[in-house]
Amino acid sequence: MREKGMAGGSRYGCPTCRMIFPSWSALTEHRLHMRHSCTFCCGARGTCLFVAATRAQMETHQAASHHAGVVGAETTTAECVRVALTALAPAPEDDCHAQSDVVSRPVMRAQVARDAETQWRASDANVASLWWSTSDAAKQRLAQAFAATLKKYKTTHNVKQAREEAIQTTRDILAPLPIETYGSCVIGTDLVTSDVDLHFQNDDADTDANANANANGDSTTSVDRFLSRTKQEEESTKGGIDAATRRRAKHVALLIDAASALENDERFRDIETVVHSRVRVPLLRANFLSRGGETVQVSLTAGTANVLKSKAMAEVVKRLPMLRRFVQLTKLWAAARGMNDPAGAGSLNSWCWLILAYHHAASVSHMPTIVPPLDELLPCDNLPDAEHEKKWLQFVSDECEIILGPVVESDDDDDDDDEQEADNLKLVDLFTTFVARMSISREFWQSGVIVSALRGCALVRPFNPTEGTFARWPGAALAVEDPFEPDENAARTVRDTSTADMMCAEFARAASLLHHGSDSEVLGGLGRETRSSGADATTPAKLRSLEQRRMLFAFSADESDEDRVIGELFRSRQNFVQGHDWA
Repeated sequence: MREKGMAGGSRYGCPTCRMIFPSWSALTEHRLHMRHSCTFCCGARGTCLFVAATRAQMETHQAASHHAGVVGAETTTAECVRVALTALAPAPEDDCHAQSDVVSRPVMRAQVARDAETQWRASDANVASLWWSTSDAAKQRLAQAFAATLKKYKTTHNVKQAREEAIQTTRDILAPLPIETYGSCVIGTDLVTSDVDLHFQNDDADTDANANANANGDSTTSVDRFLSRTKQEEESTKGGIDAATRRRAKHVALLIDAASALENDERFRDIETVVHSRVRVPLLRANFLSRGGETVQVSLTAGTANVLKSKAMAEVVKRLPMLRRFVQLTKLWAAARGMNDPAGAGSLNSWCWLILAYHHAASVSHMPTIVPPLDELLPCDNLPDAEHEKKWLQFVSDECEIILGPVVESDDDDDDDDEQEADNLKLVDLFTTFVARMSISREFWQSGVIVSALRGCALVRPFNPTEGTFARWPGAALAVEDPFEPDENAARTVRDTSTADMMCAEFARAASLLHHGSDSEVLGGLGRETRSSGADATTPAKLRSLEQRRMLFAFSADESDEDRVIGELFRSRQNFVQGHDWA
């Protein structure tokens, strides 16, 4: 809403609280901070996701679209969200039109990026209508099915014992190197299928490698052997090997020596090292067979700060059971659909999925806030040095105790039935709105939006009009800020736009399944549909329609509608990168 001031200048007013601001950017900042992005949602027939800032705008929309009654437009969920977001786009500031023809397009693109920040916040109300339009009976059945799915993949006592055995055995073999655990097993978001993440807590890799080599009668260490392969190229281009290359060589040498040591123990099988240049953090993988017959996958890394980040997030998660279950459900779905394999498929890692889930839980406005922005719990935006790690973690623990409350130790199975039922409904609400919001995230990322769990909102990357690229992570297909290292893009493993398009299509597929979960006609169509003759392996995956991407899925006659939805939602899909199976 814009009006002319006394001096002829423009003033901008918030339609929710009637406050007046001198510029559009000031109004945008106010609306994001106060969550005054939108107040009215159409929701006609459960399909129209149009939102408006005033009642007059909503009445105009309903009159023009014949949405005042029960009649609604026949369109898909993704199209509804896009239409709603397009309608919300505010007018650009007048000074954008005063630029020269050479830079007018980049400047307007920068303005679109600023508008996208507002639209991302506004999308919260759009996707909420997916949940509001679902019947109460369908909500209850979906909540029960989701709870049963999580219970099925809950980490058992035998698996926990097998993991402890794998950790202790690895430490004994690689002693005296100090090894620490990190990842989902430390954070508390692990599933029965999760691997054990271990990390070398030692940066003096060359000393240890030399000691191990000399003990075996070998005067040439693996560090020297690794460096010799790149020395000639480095010297010809830079005049010598830089510190980063040497440090990475030390980490690679540690993993090579560790792989040789683990091969001597028959309980470690399928040992492989992933140390090529495309991988930011060198990695060793192995399967460990415990005495109880359980197989545990062990991942060993060097040169990463994930240990401290895992400990800090554990302080948050162990006080918020709802967040833990939401992250587990998200990771389970992502793994089933082939989107949790950064090294193989070039998709997102578990840490990025945790950040995305946390951001959504911190930014939803149609339900009570589950988690605060992380900047309320962290003493600074960057990780501390080694000297202050213990004090830093203690500060995080104290802040979590004050803001989030005490640690929750209760088991899900021991909760009160009414309380557990309410939590299950919140869980489905979170996941449904999460996949709906992310299904239209591609256009936001293209406009420069950054998902920030640190601030609990969306940020915008600075735009360089001269070069026509974003100044922050210019080549990133997706942009997710690491809350502990804001200069790092947690979604850096997604390197190409086709993978990002595939992921957004998967989000749209999940949103469609959950949105129509109570529609038996839609579910019957899912069970009978086959591949379209035009959607073969030669057709670009991103050009196929949603119906063409689904494969034949046979439902049992005794399955309920919600069981069919859950079965289709978590159905495993292979060949994610090649795009031959876009179910």
